[in-house]
Amino acid sequence: MFKQMMNEFVTTWKACDVNKDGVLKRAEFLNFIEQNTENNRKRFGEARMGDSHENNNWYDAYNLLTPTKEGVSMEDFRSAMEIIRHLIIRKTMEPLMREVFLRMRKFKKETMAKIQEEMKAEEENPELYKKLHDEFVALWKECDANNDGVLTMDEFKVFNQKNFEKQKARWGESRMPPEDEVEGWYRASNMFTPSKDGISLQDFE
Repeated sequence: MFKQMMNEFVTTWKACDVNKDGVLKRAEFLNFIEQNTENNRKRFGEARMGDSHENNNWYDAYNLLTPTKEGVSMEDFRSAMEIIRHLIIRKTMEPLMREVFLRMRKFKKETMAKIQEEMKAEEENPELYKKLHDEFVALWKECDANNDGVLTMDEFKVFNQKNFEKQKARWGESRMPPEDEVEGWYRASNMFTPSKDGISLQDFE
């Protein structure tokens, strides 16, 4: 379905490029927004289109990516979408990171000292960093039950459980996040590749 949507997106974009110069001028862009919204309405049953002021603001924002040339290219549009997607991911992850820091504040002083020592040692010793990273990668692959290169929600939960057990063995204690928080990390990481369910090691790192 995603591939079909992207093909339709490209076809609509090219159809709205009236003079075939590779960019959409303001009127062409506004027409594209209208046509793309209609495509989504047919597919999903409903779709929201911004008002004229909002759509003109979007055009101005996209056009800032290539300020020396008037018009928005498909590359400009994709670049802007990538920026927006990363901002959304960051906003999604902020409360999750907050919970991580709150849990760490409950660690014993001795545990925090061990964690800080380990982090400092990793910075100063590339071999130690590689060793710990290799162990992390090995655990990730171990939890990829069907060896398809990504972890499903269930596989990710298993990975988290085992990873926190390893942390406890190294530090003396570890605080496993609640299940809904683990699911939140999965959903946030999956935003990097929204066309495919499952998160790769690259997505997570």
